[in-house]
Amino acid sequence: MNAPISDILAVRIAGRLREEGSPTPDLIDGGRYGDTRVEAGRLTLSFRPHATITSHLILNAEKDKSSGQGFKSATFLPSTEAGVPIGDRSVYSGAALGAGVGFEGDRGLGLDRRIASLLWLTRWAASSQLTLTSTTSIRRFESDERFDYDGVVLPLLTVGDDSFGRQTTQEFRLNFEPSTRVSLVSGISLVRENGAQRIPLQVDERLVLALLTGRLDRRNPTLASYETYTSANTVAAQLRGLAAARGAALSQVQSLSIASNLRGDHREGYRDASKATGADLYADLAWTPVDRLQLTAGLRYGWLDRTVGLSSDVEGRSVLAGFLGALGQPSAQRQALFAALAAPNAATLQRSPTYPVPRFGLRAQPTPGGETQFAGLKDEGAAWRLAARHDVSETASIYVSYARGRRPELLSPDTPARPEGAIVFNTVAAETIDSFEVGAKAVWPTLGLKGGAAVYRYDYRHFQTIVQQGAMFVASDAGRASSTGLEADLRWRGQQGLEAFGVLELSHARFRDGLYSGNRLALNSDAKLTVGMTFEWSVPMGSLRFTPTYAWRSALYFSDDNGNPALTTGAFVAPIDLKPRQAAYGLLDAALDYRPASGAWTAGVFVRNGLDEDYLIDAGNGGQDFGLPTYSRGARRLIGLRLSLYR
Repeated sequence: MNAPISDILAVRIAGRLREEGSPTPDLIDGGRYGDTRVEAGRLTLSFRPHATITSHLILNAEKDKSSGQGFKSATFLPSTEAGVPIGDRSVYSGAALGAGVGFEGDRGLGLDRRIASLLWLTRWAASSQLTLTSTTSIRRFESDERFDYDGVVLPLLTVGDDSFGRQTTQEFRLNFEPSTRVSLVSGISLVRENGAQRIPLQVDERLVLALLTGRLDRRNPTLASYETYTSANTVAAQLRGLAAARGAALSQVQSLSIASNLRGDHREGYRDASKATGADLYADLAWTPVDRLQLTAGLRYGWLDRTVGLSSDVEGRSVLAGFLGALGQPSAQRQALFAALAAPNAATLQRSPTYPVPRFGLRAQPTPGGETQFAGLKDEGAAWRLAARHDVSETASIYVSYARGRRPELLSPDTPARPEGAIVFNTVAAETIDSFEVGAKAVWPTLGLKGGAAVYRYDYRHFQTIVQQGAMFVASDAGRASSTGLEADLRWRGQQGLEAFGVLELSHARFRDGLYSGNRLALNSDAKLTVGMTFEWSVPMGSLRFTPTYAWRSALYFSDDNGNPALTTGAFVAPIDLKPRQAAYGLLDAALDYRPASGAWTAGVFVRNGLDEDYLIDAGNGGQDFGLPTYSRGARRLIGLRLSLYR
């Protein structure tokens, strides 16, 4: 809704409510995993106190809620806790999930998120040659999500993500055009941000033990009942088996005592925090020395001062972690630790001179007192670009460009290697990219055609990638990478509202050295093709517009390690059956809209993924750390109605 308040002030109010179903059925309780509801609103105030001054204040608020991501296991059949199969192992069918009892207040799986932002844009045309622009932005979000990362109903691994962030930016930009042949854009951009993320995880130590010993057999897709894996005698027998395999003696009484101390709700986790202030100075100069030739040069120099912190904590101690650690100790220390772990309530006993057992963590070793440890890093560097464009005729042009991009050096913290140890802060070198591009654009008015093509080459140094280490995802230097490709597009406009288009992208993106040498870059397809058309025709009292599109892409990998088990560093249990690759697929979308000749509204019907193509949008996920990779399927066919009102 738009409404003028006065000659110099106007207001616009907009709202959006979207509910969307998920493609993954919940085989336990009915419904679907990942059903989402989005409620959003926007208020815009436009102020024009003078002919040369315009100002817009935009306030946004959004609330998102989801029933939880449908991570599907392809290792085990979906089953009830009693071990009754209720589905199949296809990554495209329903899942049977469950959160650990008591995890995060028993709120179940799902997402709750709130986002708010303020944007203030002010533009002052000081003269016909000089314009000043100020952009102020404030953004805040809070998000709380709970996942069942293992993809099965058994409460083996439940993980949360409780995050918040605040960011404030201010930019002042000057546009100066002293003549038709010279123009300059320069300015300064300031940023201040802080955020934190808490990752709690809860595991059933008895199920983890069963996974380690093979009692929970990943080569047998049929799960047994929960009690089969967690009974005291079964757990004790597995402990004795592990000890015997290492040449250690563990009595039946002692094994039963340790088994009784393994928790079904062992909890640990970590929390990271980050604060940063930064500034960028930039300038971009465009010069036309002769007709039909334009030269452009740009330079940006940035400073960043960042402080990062990390803490990890364990609720009590992991008796399973202590037991596994004891197996590698000399006989005397091993037997002493076995005895300590067999003590009543060993998981919750406070560490003391009479009970000096460390607070072992299964995946996150605790910092002293669970306190946050901090480190700081200052970084500065430059980026630049050079470009030239030549209009060879009134309807065709060619161009060439070179640019150097840069991502700042950063600190990547990791949890301690031992209980009560120090956080390890690893410095990851600044990533640079050199890009080269040559292209051409042309218009053929008599044929109704226009199009363009370009070839490019990107060379990366110190490519910054994300590596999973336990429940954490840390930044790492993956060395050099490159991408060589071609992009081309063609659009045809015919008679009577008919238009067709096509876009082709070819890209050969590979790591050139380092840990991932020869691998494909994550989510990069070697080829993409999109074709579509728009047909508009008149009908009584209005017009109809039909728009079908088909987008195809070749195979892709979901992570830089390309699912190679040898490159899965730090996994607690190595995966044995990971499908890291999505084969080539295509999606057909279409929309039919009606717009009245007079009236501020449109109505239509649309279909997404009209052929109901099966495809994945993610693979591996957090369950991969426990040898249980999961999969997230893309949206199925969706047919819907839409109505838009204007005022």
